[in-house]
Amino acid sequence: TLFFTALARGDSGDFSGALRALDNARRLIDAERLGSYRAGIETATSWLWQELGNPHRARDHAEHAVELARRGGGALELEQELHALLALADCHLLLGNDDTAADLVHAAAPTLDRSLPFKPRAAMRYLEMRARWEPDHADALLTEARLYSSPKYEALALAALGRHDEAAQVAARTRSDLVIGQLGTPAQRGVALARITESLPVKLRESFGRSGRLMIERPRTS
Repeated sequence: TLFFTALARGDSGDFSGALRALDNARRLIDAERLGSYRAGIETATSWLWQELGNPHRARDHAEHAVELARRGGGALELEQELHALLALADCHLLLGNDDTAADLVHAAAPTLDRSLPFKPRAAMRYLEMRARWEPDHADALLTEARLYSSPKYEALALAALGRHDEAAQVAARTRSDLVIGQLGTPAQRGVALARITESLPVKLRESFGRSGRLMIERPRTS
């Protein structure tokens, strides 16, 4: 429950709340000596530190997630390996290592040939990453996003296709400050970023304002 709470909070733009949920989840699984969700917790933590402007810390969590996923067994760990590799690719993109990022995305592809618990979500995440280098994958992402009713990935696909006005309209439907802060109109983006900033404690607010992913990415226009 804490893991999925963290994902929901992060998607809404509540990064500090998401980190608290992940820390609590980590303490519980450590106390019970559980293996499940460890890789997922590290991957989600990596994602949040990317958003908060600390790609080096995010990379450490992503590398640990890959290690944990490969150490485990079963379909859940296979899926977590895919997400961990893509999180690591995101970190390398933020650090300017585009070739390494591309290699990691290609390394994640074979996982999709297997039976996964949440395969549609995994496939959309993979296609979204591929579309950053190869725009033709954005069409496939758009089809999948509409098939599985995912406005987040639909907005990302439209943006990758250069249809930014449509992307902003779909992003607004998500009511997610994270998605709107990335893909909304300039006015919508400003409001969303202000809400995210205000929700953060002072020390995180400073790093987010200086080097958070949403802050350093310029809004796209048609």
